[in-house]
Amino acid sequence: MHIENNRVVSIAYTLRLVTGEKVDVVSRTDPLEYVHGQGQLADGLEEVLLGHKAGDHLTVTLTPELAFGDHDPALVKQVPAAIIKGTDQLKVGMQIQADTDQGPMELTLTAIDGDTLTLDANHPLAGKTVIFDVYVCKVAAPQGETANPLN
Repeated sequence: MHIENNRVVSIAYTLRLVTGEKVDVVSRTDPLEYVHGQGQLADGLEEVLLGHKAGDHLTVTLTPELAFGDHDPALVKQVPAAIIKGTDQLKVGMQIQADTDQGPMELTLTAIDGDTLTLDANHPLAGKTVIFDVYVCKVAAPQGETANPLN
């Protein structure tokens, strides 16, 4: 069965920067399961996976536009440290869950200057070219749909 929209797909992957630095690893023993075409992966990765089948292995380099987007300076804000509740020790690089006007959002603490924090709502990999080394573990029809053996 080949990957197409609405199929349930399991993948294992290593994600790294073009510098070679590993950013994330998802193993074959605990693969990532997602529904293809639902926007759960980087757009460029979903596009490249279309038509592949279980057992396929591919390496794909994605520019920021196709991966996690360009870095948007408008999503970086300075705020008073007092607005962060329940955290005794703030550290640069930590992820902070925040309730915003747009709903819940994960922010990265990028700087601490006295009582002022710099928070970044961009994806941590925004603006970076990334390389996915992907193994397709499984492709299945959506629940309730019978698989066509010719696909």
